[in-house]
Formats: sequence, structure tokens, C-alpha cells
Amino acid sequence: MNVYLSYKNEIKSHFLSSWPTCFILYLIKKSLSITYNNANNFSHTRTTLNVAVTTDFLATMLEANTVNYIEKINTRTIQSYHMKKVNLILALISLLAVSLAFGQQDKVIDASKPTNFYNSINHALEYTSRPDGGNLLGYRANLVLAPSEKNLILGEIPVLYNTESKKFGLGDIRGRYFYLPYKNYSKFFGAFGPSIDIIAPTGNSANGIGTGRWTIAPGIAMGLIFSESIQVFPILSYQYISKPVNTDNSTGENDINGGSLQFVTVIVASHKTFFQITPTFSQSYQNAVGSFTYIMEISFGYQMGAKSVLGAYCKRAFENDLTQISVGLTKYF
Repeated sequence: MNVYLSYKNEIKSHFLSSWPTCFILYLIKKSLSITYNNANNFSHTRTTLNVAVTTDFLATMLEANTVNYIEKINTRTIQSYHMKKVNLILALISLLAVSLAFGQQDKVIDASKPTNFYNSINHALEYTSRPDGGNLLGYRANLVLAPSEKNLILGEIPVLYNTESKKFGLGDIRGRYFYLPYKNYSKFFGAFGPSIDIIAPTGNSANGIGTGRWTIAPGIAMGLIFSESIQVFPILSYQYISKPVNTDNSTGENDINGGSLQFVTVIVASHKTFFQITPTFSQSYQNAVGSFTYIMEISFGYQMGAKSVLGAYCKRAFENDLTQISVGLTKYF
């Protein structure tokens, strides 16, 4: 399957891709079309993202490094209308998704360690129970590009439905970058590197499917290798959360500053099964008032094949009385 991507009036670029990538791009188009008419300042300006998807069985049989391919047939153009302030983010995520088509060389996939970087797409169905604002049902896609063993780029796209507002649409998009200059699992101090996490307020907070705030969290990740079965990966982060955007902010809510410390604890039960237990301790300040939060996350992974992992996830935020559960499938390329 061939994918052609053009942004505004720029010249089309050609990439070889696969059906999961096209499915993700189609979901982006549908979500943005639905949210286009919502009362959100992001959507006042119309811009265009054109994606042409071409099905060609002969082309898919060629190797990724083959320069010859058959003329495109059965071409469809998908046109999306999306928000002025996030169009570059969405275009970048689309390009990263298409880039996965270049594939990952044959490697032994060890998904248990968060400092192992691979190209992948994760599809997850989730449910979030909240005391206020309605519960959330939805689908979340994680698109990961690992250009090298030291670099990882993640794009997260949620599509959510709020049971109270009865509204459906795009949630807050997340982007994350890891740089890992040091990794040696034969040593106790097995990994070290900086990261930055950014969440954009692309969801409609009035409909209960977005926070309405920017979040920027730079941090440092480490790896402590106790044994082949038990490893701990501490992540120390500073977190900045902006004041609400695209509202009159009549409540006078200011920005929030704070920090968090996570301990991603990996327990490898077998060569196919692993658990990740992650307690998170965070302290934040708003209007000179401090707030402490404790969160516990538990995930389970089962390696179904050489490049497929079936997973389950549960998150409990005790301070906010929030519980999130999900099941998903990760495909590595």
C-alpha cells in the first residue's frame, strides 16, 4: 500500500506504508472532521491535510529498498479540516507514522524495558472512571519512531466519548522524545538519558474530552538492573501545566508548577510475559498552594509472536479518584 502525503500546496512526497498506518490517518481525519464544528477556538481557521492512499499488491511484494514500483491504482484522497494551532503537530505525527513503513531490521524484541527503542504502533481500547465530568470511553493510538537505539519519538492520539456530555471527538494529543546516550544492561547502572513530554490541548474541555491546558514535562530517565528478572527505571521530571486556554478563565485558574518521581519496576516472569509496576509521587503548586498526588500504574505484556505484544493496563490516581483501564495490541516494525 502506497501513501502520498501533501500539506497545503507543498509537493507530494512518496512513502511505502502498510494498512495500520492508513487506518491511523483515517481515524485522524474522522476525529478532526467531527470536532471541526465544535465551539473551540482551535477550529476557527480551515486548513487542509491531503492523504492519498493507493492499494497495489505488486508494490507491497517489493523490498523496502527497491526503487521500482508499479503505477498507483485505486487512489483515494482523504481531506481533513483541523485546528490552526495544531496542524503542524498533526502533519508531523502523520509523517512519523508513514516513516514506520521503512521498517525495523530483524531484531529480537524485548518490550519489557522502557529504554529499549523500537518502531511500533499500539492500538488500545480504554475506559476511564471519574467522579466528575463524566466517564470516558475511547480508542488510543501510540505511534513510535525509533531512528536509532538512542532516539525515540512518540505521538499519542486519543479519540474519546464522554458519557455525561454525550460528545465524541479528538482528545489531547501527546508527543514525547527520549534521548538515551548510555545503555549497558550488563552493569547495575544500566541506562541514562533525558526526555521531554508535551501534551497539547486539542481536546474540547467544554465537552469533557480534554484538559484545556498545555503540559510540558522535561525529565531524566535512569535504569537500575538488579537481575535479568527485575529492573527499576526511575524517571525524575519537572512539570509545567498552563492556565486554561481558549476560555475566558473566569475562575481565575493560574498555571501549575511541580515535579514527579516515577519508578517503572519491570518484573520478567518468562521470555514471553512481563509486568510493569509504576508508582508515581508528584508535588504541584497552584496559587502558592501545594498538592501531593500518588498514582499507581500496572501493565501486563504477553509476546504473542516475534513482533506482536498483547497488553493490559490499569491506572489509579488516588487523589482524583480516577481509574483507567485499557487493553491493546502493539505491532513492531
